[in-house]
Amino acid sequence: MRWLLKEIQEYLKQDPGVRLLIVEGQFDVELWGRVVPARDRVNVNVFPISSIEVPEVVAGGEKGRILAMAQTTVGWIESDRVLYFVDADFDRITGVIHPACVVISDGRDAESYVLIDETFACFCETGVGKPPSQTTATRGVARSLLRPMGLLRLADHVLGWRLPFQDTFADRGVHRFFRERRGLYSLQLDNLIDALTARVEPPPATPTRGQVATEMQARSTALAAVDDWQIIHGKDLLGFLSWYFKIPERATLGMVMLSIAACKAAVVALPNIGLVERWVRGT
Repeated sequence: MRWLLKEIQEYLKQDPGVRLLIVEGQFDVELWGRVVPARDRVNVNVFPISSIEVPEVVAGGEKGRILAMAQTTVGWIESDRVLYFVDADFDRITGVIHPACVVISDGRDAESYVLIDETFACFCETGVGKPPSQTTATRGVARSLLRPMGLLRLADHVLGWRLPFQDTFADRGVHRFFRERRGLYSLQLDNLIDALTARVEPPPATPTRGQVATEMQARSTALAAVDDWQIIHGKDLLGFLSWYFKIPERATLGMVMLSIAACKAAVVALPNIGLVERWVRGT
């Protein structure tokens, strides 16, 4: 059963001390459980947007529903007691501006916090038990495979191709487009483009492989100075880590959370998640 917006407002009226942090999904709920455990929160409840009924939202998924709710609550007297934390996606790159009550992740998405130096090293060395030298090598492989995928997602986002990434990866996972041979790793980009465009409807709107490659190259050049964690998609990253280290995806997710918790000081030193962390703690 979902909360209605009017019930949320009434809840805030009835308890003037309570505050709400609204997040996209279960990953974010678990993230905030690691960053600020419930015992350290000052009258703050963390709600996934799936627990709230937001009418008349037809696009944008859970983030779209959060942004719609934020627009509604801006006019509430209690608006200063509701904060929203969402994935940045490509908003930072494309110049999208949000209301002050909406805080975007420091990287592309919540999963990208494992890409900062401290958490990535913790994942590889403590979680998987690899030597420090392999941390650097793993990051290089991740970049070579995942950055082009992120640029493909960006081109799709900007140009409105509606390439079905989720459906395509649901079949056999993102790792089916990765290859390893004698220690050399590669992304089967042409196969990925073909798999995506084959599912686009209607066919007349389907970009050719050449068009896709041209758009990707243009963005690769324009965004050469942009850090990987603004471009690499978190779900692609989790799939890569599972494949590269040959561990189950559920174990990968758990190790990501443990790495973030172990390196919490480095994580909350970042500006956006740090701002929300202080708000949740009441400091």
